[in-house]
Amino acid sequence: MYVRNMKAIRQYKISHTDAQVFDVTLKGPPSWAFEYLVHEEPGGIAAIDALAPRWAACLFFLRDRSLQIDTITEVHVGAFPGHYVRYVFPSNVTEVAR
Repeated sequence: MYVRNMKAIRQYKISHTDAQVFDVTLKGPPSWAFEYLVHEEPGGIAAIDALAPRWAACLFFLRDRSLQIDTITEVHVGAFPGHYVRYVFPSNVTEVAR
């Protein structure tokens, strides 16, 4: 589990696979959600892996900042079959030193 100060302002340099490079500054819950996406395994993260309120709002905010976040739907079976989604951040990230 990755934990970081949510009040701190973080700046990142993002490089997409299409060679587009840009900076993004985040703070609060979107920064927290972004840190989870970046520090998780390459397979991504499901909301159940890091319980927090307003995951969808954080992802909407990040996507609105031109961050490419892939959504993978996975099916589960058992007593309560259904599906859930896993989020993957495929771009390279470097935190800009302050």
